Amino acid sequence: MLDFPAALGQVGRMATTTITMRKLLRNPARAKSVPAGSVLTVTDNGAPELEITRVGRKGKPAAAYARSAAAIFPRPKKFNLIKLFEDEK
Repeated sequence: MLDFPAALGQVGRMATTTITMRKLLRNPARAKSVPAGSVLTVTDNGAPELEITRVGRKGKPAAAYARSAAAIFPRPKKFNLIKLFEDEK
C-alpha cells in the first residue's frame, strides 16, 4: 500500500510519492491506487523516469444534486388517507 501525504485536501497542491521501477513492475496495481489529485513518480537508477498523474474531478455541491433530483423525480402530491376513507363511506 502506498503512503500518500495528507495534503490531498488542499486546493492547488498535488501530493507526490516516489517508487522505483522495480516496485512498479512487480506490482502494477500501484499505478491504479494513486488517489485523485496526486502524482506517482517512478525512478530508474535514481533519476525520475516517468510520472503517473491522476486528475481529480471537482465535486458537485449538494444544492446542485437536490435541484437535479427534483427535476428528475418530482415530489408526489400529498393526500389525506382519512379523507379518502370518509369519502368511500
